[in-house]
Amino acid sequence: MFQLLKQFKRGSFTPVSDRGTKSILSVVASATRYPEATVLQNIEANTVAGE
Repeated sequence: MFQLLKQFKRGSFTPVSDRGTKSILSVVASATRYPEATVLQNIEANTVAGE
C-alpha cells in the first residue's frame, strides 16, 4: 500500500539533553494524519536514514 508521508526536521535545540540529543524528526502520514516523532543526535542524512 502506497502512503504519502510528510517529514519535518527541527534541529540544534539548546540546551542539549543529557543523552546528547538536540534534534527532532517528526513524520505525519497524510492519509491518516498519524504523527510519529523521535529525537536524533543531529539531522544529517545518515542519522535520519538510521545508519
